[in-house]
Amino acid sequence: MKKRLEASGCESVLQRLEALRLEMGGEGLDAWLVPSGDPHLSEYVADHWKTREWLSGFAGSAGTLVVTMEESLLWTDGRYFVQAEKELEGTGIQLMKMATPGYPAILEWLDKNLDEGSVLGLDGTLYAASTLKEYAKKLDSKKIRISGGQDLPGRIWTGRPAIPATRVFVHETVFAGCSPMEKLEQVRGMMSADHADQVLFSALDGIAWLFNIRGSDVQNNPVTIAYARVGTEDAELFIDSGKLDPAVRKHLSDNGISISPYESVQTALAVFPAGSRIAYDAKLTNASLVRAIPAGCVPVEIDDYLVKAKAVKSAVEIENLKHCQARDGAAMIRFLMWLEEAMPQGSAPVTELDAVSKLTALRAALPLAMGDSFDAIAAYGANAAMMHYKASPESHSILEPHGLLLVDCGGQYLDGTTDITRTVALGPISGEERTACTLTLQSHIGLSQAFFLEGSTGSNLDVLARMPMWKKGMDYKCGTGHGVGYFLSVHEGPQGFRQTHSPVRLMPGMIITNEPGVYRAGLLGARTENTMLVVPACQTEDGTFYKFETISCCPIDVKTLDLGRLSFDEKEWLDEYHRFVFSKVSPHLDNTEQAWLREATKAVSRDESQDKGAIRT
Repeated sequence: MKKRLEASGCESVLQRLEALRLEMGGEGLDAWLVPSGDPHLSEYVADHWKTREWLSGFAGSAGTLVVTMEESLLWTDGRYFVQAEKELEGTGIQLMKMATPGYPAILEWLDKNLDEGSVLGLDGTLYAASTLKEYAKKLDSKKIRISGGQDLPGRIWTGRPAIPATRVFVHETVFAGCSPMEKLEQVRGMMSADHADQVLFSALDGIAWLFNIRGSDVQNNPVTIAYARVGTEDAELFIDSGKLDPAVRKHLSDNGISISPYESVQTALAVFPAGSRIAYDAKLTNASLVRAIPAGCVPVEIDDYLVKAKAVKSAVEIENLKHCQARDGAAMIRFLMWLEEAMPQGSAPVTELDAVSKLTALRAALPLAMGDSFDAIAAYGANAAMMHYKASPESHSILEPHGLLLVDCGGQYLDGTTDITRTVALGPISGEERTACTLTLQSHIGLSQAFFLEGSTGSNLDVLARMPMWKKGMDYKCGTGHGVGYFLSVHEGPQGFRQTHSPVRLMPGMIITNEPGVYRAGLLGARTENTMLVVPACQTEDGTFYKFETISCCPIDVKTLDLGRLSFDEKEWLDEYHRFVFSKVSPHLDNTEQAWLREATKAVSRDESQDKGAIRT
């Protein structure tokens, strides 16, 4: 990162902010907004679009920077409060804690602090059309104008990384489940229902899913930078053609997909005849692209068809994913064995970075492996209080034979994407650490055992995970779980567990994580995360009911638990889960590894000696 900043000629955050203010003054702007996304409104972005990180020094994946002539402020959510406080130190940037009493939302702050008639600048390609519409409505009472056609930071970022151009490859039907032609017909059926002539797609994971293509333009995300258009009889991919080899070109051609330059997407809209009905999701399409739709055309706002289509996994995808999860579990077990053997040695220190490297190497050795699904987190002791902590060569901890290590990691495979968290004891642990791990498991079990009526949403069920903690006057400041893509983004909507209202109904075939945790700044962090599949439960005269099937395959460290605090049903759940883990993963292990797993999954529900023995320190 430092090398890139030096290349820009602005070596400090303060210098970069002052350079931006000079540009703002020249354009007559009173404030400038910098979000975290790219023109495709992605959560994870290529280095070329990490403008907010470059300007502020804050490296979290979510946040918005506001710069005025006198002030600079950064809004982020509860996952990053601790991290942001550290990274913003000395920059003069004020941290604004989202969804926290005493901290106004961005729009509220702008409305209150900008003078009447002010001009608010931003890059319109980085904001959803719906967001700018909301901003304009809110700020209209003070006649605050939004100027959205510029990229001021780009003028001062002289060492800015190029837009990535990695090679595209075909995601074969044996893994994808069906062809692009079949998926296009599915899309056209939805277009017909909305009487749409054309539909625009911007989200990178959706485009990759639709056309059965993958790339590596964004770290840990197998996507390629592109736009797509689907008509009633044709389809078009807007992409840097240098990424496409003959095999990919043939794949696209065979499925009726033409190729156009990435930069031509806006000009391509100009050829639509007057009266054409152009569909797009205003929440997922950037404002500049929407503005390029000809005035004579009819805009049709939709919920992105691809978000709906790929959220419910097909039978082929589900079967593939279960095999993928079992292999991934084998890598996790080998990691836990390595960790157990490495800790008592004392011959050479083991660091958080060593743990991350080991995880990456073990996954890379698996069949069908395509890299990590996100930068693995190995957080020892108090570092685990930061939900998205990342060890670095400059800042990391040495693991010691006591306390807790939180490991949050996942893999990308041709047959799926994984995401799992385990908190393990490296030796004796404190009573507070044991309580945190036990409460976390009880919260995890409470949600995993849910039976729920058709039509329920993640926000209806989120309380099941929080209740054990609420009873102790505790809470965690983030969602409880998120959807997961299929060899795509590890964070995939629209489903999720969160306290805020969500209209998205959970349906059979959806994949979702279950990851409650306890976080105490400066002290500890504990989280248990599994991936679950929504499946049918039963049908009665009162309706159709669903439940969750856990598909992650890795034992939970019993040494972190106070088994005496678990109910009999909770112990039964733990034993049943461990029997599942052993049955699925043992075929992928050698005899020594199987013996280790057999011990790690030993039943606790009828083992009273464990309740009274070495689990307490």
